[in-house]
Amino acid sequence: METSAVEEFQDQVGGSPFGAIEPGPDAKPASDGFSDVEGELASQREDLEARNATLQSEVERLQRELGDLADRADAEKDQTAKELALALEEAQSQNLALMEDMRRQFDQEIAVLKASADTASAADAAREADLAAKRAEREAQLAARVASPSVVFDDGQKGGAGDAVMGMSEAPAEGRDAAGRDFVQSVREATATEVSQVIANPSNTVLQGTMIEATLENAVDSSLPGQITAIVTRPVWSFDQAQILIPAGARLFGDYSSDVAIGQGRILVAWTRLVTPDGQSVQMEAFGGDAQGRSGITGRVNTRFGARFGSAALISLLGAAPAVAAAKYTDEVSSDTAESMGEDLSAAMGSAVEAYTSLPPIITVAPGAAITVMVDRDLEIW
Repeated sequence: METSAVEEFQDQVGGSPFGAIEPGPDAKPASDGFSDVEGELASQREDLEARNATLQSEVERLQRELGDLADRADAEKDQTAKELALALEEAQSQNLALMEDMRRQFDQEIAVLKASADTASAADAAREADLAAKRAEREAQLAARVASPSVVFDDGQKGGAGDAVMGMSEAPAEGRDAAGRDFVQSVREATATEVSQVIANPSNTVLQGTMIEATLENAVDSSLPGQITAIVTRPVWSFDQAQILIPAGARLFGDYSSDVAIGQGRILVAWTRLVTPDGQSVQMEAFGGDAQGRSGITGRVNTRFGARFGSAALISLLGAAPAVAAAKYTDEVSSDTAESMGEDLSAAMGSAVEAYTSLPPIITVAPGAAITVMVDRDLEIW
């Protein structure tokens, strides 16, 4: 049995019998994860160190700059302090010089005043001496006149009728002269000087004497005193005519008097308060007048003629009745009794008659009557 021959496995020219075997790629070691983290941390640490170095250098630079600034500030502060000290010294020197100038001026003014005072004193002394000399001269002249032989002084009561007549005629003349001198001396008084004053707020001032026109709200009866109100009907302007201070519709308040004399036809009214529509109140003491400004208000006047004279006539008749009755009696006792009763009745009724005859009139004023109020002082209304 034929056997097989031995041959080389995969015999190839110029190669290994086992053929061309190419090596595979180098296998990379498997990463466990920690080596990558360490590398990253190392790189971050390097970055941080670099940044720290940069920051450190920046801090050192800033510290150097701050030191330079502090040095410059100290230098400038020293310079400012020196300048302030120099300015203070200069101001002190100027103040001293100014005080010295003022002292010299004061000394000069005092010297001038002293000289003026000395001059005035000398002038006063000279004037006093002149007056004393004139006074002595007048006294000497008066003494010479009294001692003159031409002067005759008669202290006696002798004299004729002519002297008596002359004395009587001179006495009234001397009395009139004395009265005239007394009158002149009595009126020879220093006249007071009034200083003018400027109205502070003319745009808000109602001048004294201004007439306020209004109408009565309530009726007035002079039988009893009472209060009275009125409404302003015409606006009142300020002193400079800039604005209306008392508009129409403002209210006036006051009082009226019941003291009316016989023959009187007006009621005395006093206005005491003014209230504007915006709520401002002003006190016053003004007289009330009629539409034409005359003091007092008037209306219907009841003189009570019948009550006065009718009652008096009735009382007189009652008083005369006993006298008439006494005339009818023939008996003397009855007649005397009636006359006594008549006298007593007349005496008792005399006061009643006097009271009736002195009854004052009653004045009534209807609501809506036109009146005026004269302002008694300057009023400031804002």
